[in-house]
Amino acid sequence: MNTMPEKLRFMVAPQLTLDLVDDLRSADAIFFVDATISPLEKGWRFEKIVAESRMSHFQTHHLSPAFLMGLLETLFNRKPMSMLVSVQGEDFGFDEGVTTLARKRADEAVSQIVEAVLRIHEKE
Repeated sequence: MNTMPEKLRFMVAPQLTLDLVDDLRSADAIFFVDATISPLEKGWRFEKIVAESRMSHFQTHHLSPAFLMGLLETLFNRKPMSMLVSVQGEDFGFDEGVTTLARKRADEAVSQIVEAVLRIHEKE
């Protein structure tokens, strides 16, 4: 029976900032999960992140996952597997909670993340 690795870490960040680099430096795999208003075929999408080390306009309050991965590579010579997981939302108003359809999409995306983590864990 597959079990989840003991070294999993979950982080919640309203936005990506420079201070996350140190928290991510020992990771073997990183999944950035974000909601999107864009329509997605399955309601969710995985995209491999390609590290970038330069930004056209540097902002310290909000960074892209690609730039964070570029910093990990530049500063620590680390290239963990990284994916952006986008989940299609329904209503981005000020209401609290998640719609039933958005929750279903998020659950499906989480299942795919769990499968990916288990595959990575099996290779170790």
